[in-house]
Amino acid sequence: MYAILSANNYAEIFIIPYIPPELEITEEQAVDEYDGLSFCLTMPGNMKPRAVSWSALYPRNSHAFSTPGCGTDPEEFAAFLRNWRGKHWPIRLVIMDGGNTILNMAVLVDNFSYSYTKSNDMNYSISLKEYQFI
Repeated sequence: MYAILSANNYAEIFIIPYIPPELEITEEQAVDEYDGLSFCLTMPGNMKPRAVSWSALYPRNSHAFSTPGCGTDPEEFAAFLRNWRGKHWPIRLVIMDGGNTILNMAVLVDNFSYSYTKSNDMNYSISLKEYQFI
């Protein structure tokens, strides 16, 4: 399984070296509650934006588990996210497993945190929320 981030209609592409197989994808729906005379009614509300998050290692060197064509500089990954977040533009997340597309959606970076190991690899956590074009 691998992930690709792209920005500005694929003008800039970033291949993530590794994502864990335990991706968390959240799909929530609002549930509205109304008080009746003798009981509470629940009604389905609008769908909330999907969310995806994971934590992983961004290795400074290529490894057997690294996605082919990925970069080996974790700072470039952080700079890519920082750049597009600063412009207030959505990016596209595509997650593939072999030839199958698991997820393909425009997203905003909700949260990105990272730390460095002794070998200068980056441990990071990222949370992305679906962006709806209006």
